[in-house]
Order: sequence, then C-alpha cells, then structure tokens
Amino acid sequence: MTNTPNLELPEIAADQAMKHVTHNEALMLLDAIVQLSVRSRTVTDPTGESPVSVDGDRYIVPPIGVSPEVSEDWTGENDNIAVLVDGAWQFITPKVGWRAHVQDEDVIVRWDGSAWVDGFTAAQLRSILGIESGTWTPVLTFLTPGDLSVGYATQEGVYTRIGNLYFCTFRIITSSFTHTTASGALRVSGLPAAVAVGTGYRFSLDSWQGITKTNYTQIGGSLSGTAIASFPASGSGQANSNVQVGDVPSGGAVRLIGTAVFEAA
Repeated sequence: MTNTPNLELPEIAADQAMKHVTHNEALMLLDAIVQLSVRSRTVTDPTGESPVSVDGDRYIVPPIGVSPEVSEDWTGENDNIAVLVDGAWQFITPKVGWRAHVQDEDVIVRWDGSAWVDGFTAAQLRSILGIESGTWTPVLTFLTPGDLSVGYATQEGVYTRIGNLYFCTFRIITSSFTHTTASGALRVSGLPAAVAVGTGYRFSLDSWQGITKTNYTQIGGSLSGTAIASFPASGSGQANSNVQVGDVPSGGAVRLIGTAVFEAA
C-alpha cells in the first residue's frame, strides 16, 4: 500500500480487497487533521478524567514533565496529535507549518518541526488586525431638544471597527415621546466615533415608524462630523428636506432601525 506524499493518506490499490477499509482510514485522517482544533496540550490522561473524551476528540500529547504522569497509552508520542477513534487512541505526526487551535487556552499554535510554537489568541489577532467590536447608545433628539422627553423600550447600538472603518447598527423603539418646545431636525446622536468630513459613507434607515412627513415617501440618513445622524426625506415632486420636529408628533411612538458605514475622523 502506498500513501500520499504530504498527508500520508492511504491510497487504494488496483484490485485491492476490502477497499472500504483503506478509504475509511483516509477519511478518518482527514477528519482528524483538517481544521485542526485540539481540546488541550497539557492533559495527559483524558480517557477517564474530566472532561471525558469521546470519539473524535483530539489532543496534542504533552512532553513528559509537563504533568505528573503521562498516560500509558500515550507513551512515546510526545508532541503528536492524539485522536480517539472507536474508543482507542491513534496518533498523527505533525508536519512543519501545521497549525492547531488549542481550545482550553484559546490560542493558535504552530509546529516548527521540533516544537509547538505559540501563536496568537483570538483577541490578540483582532488587536493586530485593528478589529474591535462594541456597543454604543443611540440617543433620539432634535437640533434643539427643549423639553423633549424620551422613554425607551429598546435602545441598542452595536459596531465593528476595522482599522478606521466603522460598521454600525442601531435600533430605537420608544415607550414614550413628548415635546412642546423642541425645534429643528430629528437626530440620533452617540455614534461610536465622529465621521470624517468629506469621506464617503453609507447610511440607511431600514425601518421607521412615527414620522408623518406629508407628501414624502422615502426617509434616508445623513451623517455629520459630530457623530450625529439626521434623516433627509424625499418624495415625488418634493425637494429633499430633513425630518423636522413637526414631522414627529408629540405623544406618538417612534421606531427607527438603521445601519451606518463610515470612516472615522
């Protein structure tokens, strides 16, 4: 029987009997090493310990001395990958450059030919790539809030930052909304960063309720450099005009759901 040169998968020979055995062995190896993720690289006898291993579980066999004793089943298999198949441990020798996710440490490790070298945690990779996720609090207001009073049934905002680019969503549903002295355009403030002036952006109001702007059928979004969103409206034969205080009646229910993509100032 011959094996493939890289992953050493057994090949089916011409006129071979019991071909399914060879085929299934190759599938088992692929199942073990593709998208490699091991439960631990320090556990030495997981068969009857907590957590109890089940078929398919994989470990990096730790060197002697890392833990008090190495399982008899694992003796001589230092740094190899142990995989439980039909209740028995099988071992795979890693190739240079193989990477594995170690679940109990949340770290990526790489086999350099003589040792498993630590890589980066998921959090470290996000930091290196400039990726950050978080929440922000959208606040419903007017250019001049006056005596505006807003009670929120839902007030949610989330964002993902990649470098200087922000991907934001927000969801506002009011439980109460009253005003008598407010004036100016309707706004949502509190974006996680100020918008860079003169850069392209995308802002869409995906769902809205509680705005009654006569003869206007579409409401979009506009961002300013002060981390504030306003809502220009359009309609057949109508000039573009921001939603104003008179278009949002006091005592009504307001519902705004939107997304924004922009470069930070």
